[in-house]
Amino acid sequence: MTIKKLLVAAAIVAVSTSAAANDSDKVNFEKTYSAFQQALNEQAESSKLVELAQQSYQTGEKYFGTGNINTANLKMSYLNLVPIETLRSAEAQQLADSALAAYRQHYQADAPELVGALQMVLSTRDSSSDMNKLKDIFYELIDVADANMASQPEVMLRDKVDAGAQMLRLGSRASSELVEFAEAANKQFGGEHELTLLASFHAGRYLEAKGEVEQAVANFQKLTAVEKVPRNLSYPKYISHARLVNHLEKLGRSDEATEHCVAIANLGYGIGEEREPQPLYRVNPKYPSSLASLERGGKVTMKFDINAIGMVENIEIIESDYKALANVSIEAVKQWRYAPYVKDGKPTVATGRMVQMVFEME
Repeated sequence: MTIKKLLVAAAIVAVSTSAAANDSDKVNFEKTYSAFQQALNEQAESSKLVELAQQSYQTGEKYFGTGNINTANLKMSYLNLVPIETLRSAEAQQLADSALAAYRQHYQADAPELVGALQMVLSTRDSSSDMNKLKDIFYELIDVADANMASQPEVMLRDKVDAGAQMLRLGSRASSELVEFAEAANKQFGGEHELTLLASFHAGRYLEAKGEVEQAVANFQKLTAVEKVPRNLSYPKYISHARLVNHLEKLGRSDEATEHCVAIANLGYGIGEEREPQPLYRVNPKYPSSLASLERGGKVTMKFDINAIGMVENIEIIESDYKALANVSIEAVKQWRYAPYVKDGKPTVATGRMVQMVFEME
């Protein structure tokens, strides 16, 4: 949630005060909440905002009561500020559930305000959660969004896409709706609209998870084909290029894969000097049959360079237990593809990269 939206939620609290349980609860809340508002206005560090948001909902709960809509708004503000590791905690899940309960009590069943609370419940869950319950939450969100589609088409369709992305993260089959959402966005807003591109990206992620590679490629290409994208699509565009390298190599379309390696470099995403890079596409070496029959394993240590288009060259064996292991390792690494190393804003050669292959019989 943006700072602007948080301030809107804050205003709701400010004008909806009820009779205080006692003067000390009122004083504690107003003091804490005032500090929170000031921190928002000053755009304080995120850790400070989280701390004050937490104190605000805690003092607000004592002042307004657990089921009050103001308390629910304060909890939502807090949850929208916390880091991911906190957002997926048991405490955050409980807060999201209680906020949704208050929203359901305060608003009508098709009120657009419910969408944010339903979305928050999905955002706080992980793969160990009750998927049947989350599926019900997801389709409730879809129903509410559809009921308000005529008055807020872009906002509601975006909420549906975001919810579908959460279901995909959770591994739910309900994420199949992402394909329909992408088609709806394209029909209503056009192929180059930011929401259409975002929906196509998530649809591509769903399709690749399902194993429908050709369709996934087509969806990722919709985003990579656009030269300039809004800032919020910069990282999805990079991921789309990276996934296309992987898929196109597997489809035998190496020249196209190379174009996406270069595009990644031009986006400014490349190999960092601070860590060993992970390839965009990798094949494992084949276990030599001569050693497999003898149930022998071993290790191979290699050094190589990565050229300006992300291809491996100048492979050198540093150490190998068997020549056969060295040979299959070389053949495998030749096929690896990387995001090129970027220096001074330009893709260049990365030298002296090391890797060790370990061959073990299961």
